[in-house]
Amino acid sequence: MRQKRALMNSKMQDLKSYKIQNRVLNLNEQAKSLYAQIADFETKKETTEKDIIAFTGAIKSIDDKFNPKDRKYIESTFVKINQEIIRTKDLMIQEQKNYVISNFDPKIKSRVDSLQNILTAQINQSTDKYILNPLATKENLVSQKLNLEMQLELALNSVNTLKAELVKLNQKFDLLVPHEAVIQSFETEIDIASKEYIEILKKFNQTSIESSISVKLRQIELAMPGGAQPSKKMIIIVVSGLLSFVLCMVVMFVLFYLDESINVSKELADKTDLPVLGYLPFIKTSMLDLAEVWHEMNDKRIIEFRNLLRSTRFEIDQEMKSNKLLLVTSLKAGEGKTITVLSLAYAYAATNKKVLVIDGNFADPTITTTFPVKYFLEDYLNDQLVLDSIDEEGNVCIMGTRGGDVSLLELSNESNIQKKLADLESRFDIVIVEMASLDSLNRSKEWIIFSKDLIAVYEAGQTLTVATRGQLNYLKSLDTKFIGWVLNKTGSRKVESTKRKWFRKFRKQKI
Repeated sequence: MRQKRALMNSKMQDLKSYKIQNRVLNLNEQAKSLYAQIADFETKKETTEKDIIAFTGAIKSIDDKFNPKDRKYIESTFVKINQEIIRTKDLMIQEQKNYVISNFDPKIKSRVDSLQNILTAQINQSTDKYILNPLATKENLVSQKLNLEMQLELALNSVNTLKAELVKLNQKFDLLVPHEAVIQSFETEIDIASKEYIEILKKFNQTSIESSISVKLRQIELAMPGGAQPSKKMIIIVVSGLLSFVLCMVVMFVLFYLDESINVSKELADKTDLPVLGYLPFIKTSMLDLAEVWHEMNDKRIIEFRNLLRSTRFEIDQEMKSNKLLLVTSLKAGEGKTITVLSLAYAYAATNKKVLVIDGNFADPTITTTFPVKYFLEDYLNDQLVLDSIDEEGNVCIMGTRGGDVSLLELSNESNIQKKLADLESRFDIVIVEMASLDSLNRSKEWIIFSKDLIAVYEAGQTLTVATRGQLNYLKSLDTKFIGWVLNKTGSRKVESTKRKWFRKFRKQKI
């Protein structure tokens, strides 16, 4: 049954694809429409050809009634008005062509009627003007001849236009014939496949009904009810409660045993064999304002965040000793490097230190795109920005990056970068660099060459995968350069979709 249904669907899909590829909507309706148009044009062509014969005969009959002398006289007296009549007739011929080409548009028909009225008025004018002509007895015939000649010319031009339209319609009609043959072939195959599917479906349903009929039991002997037994309702309830409790405990134990996610600092230290400098709780963006964290006295969650930030700052100071350049990275993107860097910058600024934050994440310069940055790392490394021109408007200064597909060593050579960073260390009390995550390979590792202190941000609720274990081994190989972890977003496994959501409240904040 499934094979027959698949075959039927395949045939229907082939027909659908053929109609889509060849822009076939409905052949029957298209053929009827084209045939009706062809019949209409044929009728109009025959009528026009009859008019041509009639007009030609009438003109010849009128010409026979005039001699050369009469024609010469009329032509000499009707020069000016005849010129106007000829111009009007040319306009009518052109509008008649447009009327046929536009498939007899009513708007163009109104213009043709208007020109017809003008021509009639001009002919009447020529007749009235020379009413006292000695040949006045033949003026009516002259006017009739002019009208017949105009009608003849219109009919001749209309025939050519109608013939051209008939050729186009016949060509369109001929194009439908091959499509009709192919579509009939598809429809025949679909009809056969449908009948086969319906037949096998009936057999399948009949077999399913027969197999589902249960055996009918026949009662041989009637049983009599025995004495009432004591109720076991309470025992059943207690047993079911105990079994439910045991089952829940088993499920919870299995989930706990299989859970490899890291949620607390001790788990991170045990599973990585590397020190943890501190942890920061998860705080909603609407509650976080870095400029006001150090002045909030009522919100317990902000106070807790501030205390944990102080603890992390103290541990980092103990590990850095007299060094001033601190690099911040993570195992992968989206673990909260940016919010950690800015939080540490405000934490050091609270101790009256001059802090410089450098956005070294060229692939995703979130700090640069979030804050109004005046100074750029590329300008400073290429001597387009002088150190003395950096204006310190507060304890925190930000140096952004223009980003792009570049790395640190592509901006300048190693010796120049070392010298420039040393100058920044002499100007500021601490320089914090947000670099790319370790999964970006050389972009993050090039920064590590120039610093003795490196910390990594780890998001709570994540597990160590094969890829992150390779990066973990790299951190262990750095020996004393890697000073420890900062566990971020503890107390919740909620993950923001992008890092920019952290900064909605203070996007326009001036640093």
